[in-house]
Amino acid sequence: MTLNMGGVDVTNLVDSLNALKLSSHSCVVANTNQQHDIISYFAHKDAWIEDFSTPFHERLSVKEQLKFYMKWFNHMEDIHRILKQFGLLDAQHIKIKKLDYDQYVLLKVAVAYLQDKDIVVFKNILHNLKVETIDCILNVIPLFNEHHKVLQLLSYIDHALLLSNEVYQVKKEQMKLLEIHAEAPDETLSVTQAINTDATNTMNDLTSGEPNVSLLNENHNNISREINRQLTRNNVFRISVKSEDKTLFINPEDIDYIEGADGKVNIYLNNASFKADYTLSELEEKLKVYGFYRCHRSYIINLQKVTEMITWSKNSYSIKFDGLENTFVPLSRTKVKEMQGFFNNQMVQFTEN
Repeated sequence: MTLNMGGVDVTNLVDSLNALKLSSHSCVVANTNQQHDIISYFAHKDAWIEDFSTPFHERLSVKEQLKFYMKWFNHMEDIHRILKQFGLLDAQHIKIKKLDYDQYVLLKVAVAYLQDKDIVVFKNILHNLKVETIDCILNVIPLFNEHHKVLQLLSYIDHALLLSNEVYQVKKEQMKLLEIHAEAPDETLSVTQAINTDATNTMNDLTSGEPNVSLLNENHNNISREINRQLTRNNVFRISVKSEDKTLFINPEDIDYIEGADGKVNIYLNNASFKADYTLSELEEKLKVYGFYRCHRSYIINLQKVTEMITWSKNSYSIKFDGLENTFVPLSRTKVKEMQGFFNNQMVQFTEN
């Protein structure tokens, strides 16, 4: 069966959504069209959908508006507590028409909390907000967990990492769970300490005059198992980057391009950038086998994402990528022929401007 939303086949996306086991708070990073399709899907699930575009009654104050919705949804919490929790205490007597955007968003989130549907879908909740407002939202989102499941539709991975540890990325109409974990004590250090402890125990047994052969063999096996575990893990290559207090493990195939500037290396994917603790030369060597190419002294590109090579003048060239309409990465003049050799005209468009 083929499913269409707005004339577009989204069967794979709908299958992914049907298979999604929502936790209390999940995030999906997607482009605008995909977000529209996901909203259409959840609209049929009778979810509360908030895209922060619909107006309130302008003549009411914030407190009056909340009182109305609390009565409408038969919500029995103290209104003073709601105003305080959602950062609206100082704005409670302000008329809706005089609210700034941050106050409007906080009021929208508060109303979503008061309503009685099981699933709440927020679209780009952190977009264009002040730091203080973002901090308030991060504090109130856990309040939803008791009675609601929250799905965040977002355009940026860094926003998703702030909101949840369960982040999905839509790739070619399928959702892929990103591998993320919160910061913890350095695992390598603990492993090293464990190995050193075993080694110390072994040396103590050897010098005690009466070594325990069984214990020596056990210590040796422990060390061997740990070394093998480390080697096995290192064979699965991911690029680790940090965002706030979390670490994101990036699959090479998800990267659009990598930029080196001012002694720092930034990795770009899905409209977000992350700083990496590698040099460009190190990444160039590691990523060759994944189809990456050093197109410029300051850039490495994912050849699978290239859609167009633009000739601006005799000595000026740029690369464009799938899904990044306004992004142009420079291509060195000396690399042009080699780049052309990677593609045929059926795959990549060569344009003269």
